[in-house]
Amino acid sequence: MKNKKIKTQMSIEEILIRIGISAVIILATFLIFFFGGGLNMFKSYLPKETIYSKDFEVHFIDVGQGDSTLIRLPDGKTMLIDCGEKSAGNTLVSYLTEVFNYNEVNAIDFLIFTHQDSDHIGSGKLVLDTFQVNCVYRPMQLTSYEINTLKHPNNEGYAVSSSSTYNNTIKAVYQEPDCEIKFSQAGETIQGENYKVNFLTPLSVSSSTTNNNYSPLIMLEYNGAKFLFTGDAEKKVENEAVDKYGNLLKADVYKAGHHGSNTSSSAAFLEKVLPEYTVISCGKDNSYGHPNSNVIDRLKNTGSHIMTTMELGTVIMSVDESGSVIILSHSTPNYDMTIVIAAGIILLLLTWGIKFNKKGNKTEEKASKKPQKSKKHTTNTKKAIKKLTNLK
Repeated sequence: MKNKKIKTQMSIEEILIRIGISAVIILATFLIFFFGGGLNMFKSYLPKETIYSKDFEVHFIDVGQGDSTLIRLPDGKTMLIDCGEKSAGNTLVSYLTEVFNYNEVNAIDFLIFTHQDSDHIGSGKLVLDTFQVNCVYRPMQLTSYEINTLKHPNNEGYAVSSSSTYNNTIKAVYQEPDCEIKFSQAGETIQGENYKVNFLTPLSVSSSTTNNNYSPLIMLEYNGAKFLFTGDAEKKVENEAVDKYGNLLKADVYKAGHHGSNTSSSAAFLEKVLPEYTVISCGKDNSYGHPNSNVIDRLKNTGSHIMTTMELGTVIMSVDESGSVIILSHSTPNYDMTIVIAAGIILLLLTWGIKFNKKGNKTEEKASKKPQKSKKHTTNTKKAIKKLTNLK
């Protein structure tokens, strides 16, 4: 028998249904991709054929919902501002180790703890235990270890912190061999080859100062470019800085205060800073809602290009010969857009692969089937007929 090929043709009605479903899938995928920030996947901040100083880099390290910035200075020295949460310790140490090994760095020359909160100093003890640290700048808050064990005289009337994380971190600082310990105060300066680091605040502290406001505003200048770091300093500190420094706060890069919280980055402050780039360090889906939408709007009003570690991962910057800030690298945006695109493709394939069966139709195979007698039944019938013939 010849095999018959059954050709199935889609009706116009069926094709239109499939096209409609496909259009909905494509539109939904596009909207999720566009409004979810997927276009950032195609942005490249890496400049082409640009000469930059390989001896100067600022690494805004992705430590989740926390803060940590590594600075490689042109005279071979290093500075680390904050260390993130304790849970980010292994990530931070691994990153620092990789950078240090690549650049043949042996120590952290300046370690700055902006204030006592765990999302800034939680991994401080691990960093001190892992790397040689030559100098530590810490907030003007004493610890119970200093008061009770070291009998540190509290001549300045500093507040004494009850934080166990801060206490253990400062204790580890004292146990670091040959480590110089300094308080972060306005007027402190670190200067080297073609760079300068100025502590602009705190201008005043007291026992009633909130933890966040112990954070210093730090201005780093290199080859004409300026980077402003603010820890978690709130509007009170920002207002004091505006009154004292005014337009001197102008910076090319602004490390947004308090992870983009509305407690910081006031309009009056941003009008003086006017940053070309703003980096916000915060964790994906954090419970604080960082960065705050009002802060984002205020930054956009200054024309600043906003970059967040929750979207771009670790961001690395440098400065070219003309003094312009350039972006060396950042991670691919964490939007899970590949999953969105893959899901869209799978749905499209399913849409065009599913067969539409009409009700009441039977397949040709079933319709052509006829009841057939078995061989056994045929043989028995022949025998019966033969017996009847013999009887006659």
